[in-house]
Amino acid sequence: MEKEYVNSFEGSSQPSDVFTPHMPGVDLLSDMDALFDKARHTLLTGEYLSEEDEKGQRAIAIVTPGRMTMLVPCAKPGSMSNEDVASMAQLMPPEPPLNISVVSYTFLEALMQDTPKCIPFLGYLAAWGYIGHCVVVFEGHSSAFESGVRDCDVLLVDSGMLPFLQADWVEVAHRVMRSGAKIFVHERETFTLMPVAKSGNAQGWQYSEHDGEASYANCLLTTLAKGTRTSVKLTSGHELPNLADLASDPQDLDWIAGLPFKYDKLNADEIIDIITHAAKWRRYHFFKTKGELQARLVTGPDEWKTVSFTLTLTKDAEGRRQLQIER
Repeated sequence: MEKEYVNSFEGSSQPSDVFTPHMPGVDLLSDMDALFDKARHTLLTGEYLSEEDEKGQRAIAIVTPGRMTMLVPCAKPGSMSNEDVASMAQLMPPEPPLNISVVSYTFLEALMQDTPKCIPFLGYLAAWGYIGHCVVVFEGHSSAFESGVRDCDVLLVDSGMLPFLQADWVEVAHRVMRSGAKIFVHERETFTLMPVAKSGNAQGWQYSEHDGEASYANCLLTTLAKGTRTSVKLTSGHELPNLADLASDPQDLDWIAGLPFKYDKLNADEIIDIITHAAKWRRYHFFKTKGELQARLVTGPDEWKTVSFTLTLTKDAEGRRQLQIER
């Protein structure tokens, strides 16, 4: 494959600290897809193993800006505790094995000095490799972005590299990733994993929420706090309210459209428990039917507000629990 070098610092200077994230200069190859296909094939077949390596030893791959592939070994087979394996599996279940593409800081001079300092979540990546996923890391340069994320199930982006990605990176990713693939941004400052969804806003994407009952409960209260509807009823065993039915503001509807919830799969009883528990309402309060919840919610960009809700717990004609929430 022919190589050509692209300097990403034309008209500007390279940061003085080698560990400051930036987009490094990269080599261009005539067939970038082949580079990433080979990296994934190597991980899947274990071709990197030598006679001295333990059988079944796994690794993750880092494609450098110079388009060499570095292999970072995962923990030896059987060496991770059951608790650690379960924790990692909760984030990325091992079945089916996933193709995970990662954009992070891979400036070679820094990478060779301190790999974990360049890639703060390297421990997570190695653990996901350990439990069976195929993990390939690269810098996210526009010349390689499409090839690097093609056919992946998960794209994880280091927040330190976000400013240097092409403007339409989410649109491109969704076009070439597998159906149902997910995108996350790892926030360096808070060390949190934030889901990303497409959006009609100027940047084309927005932060979303994790799936599950706790996230739905938070989003339900947030929607009630901001929308025109002031009340909603949850019924045990029934499908939960679609948040889009509780809002009218275009920005709120755009945010709701990017949420991951499958309303028929969520457990209404669990959400009733989450909300009443947040109001310091316990199961042993047998005869309590009314209470108040003071919820501190994000109601706008960098805007938090404490909102009061009245909670009324009743039963319907068939004896199913119902929770009325009123703002």
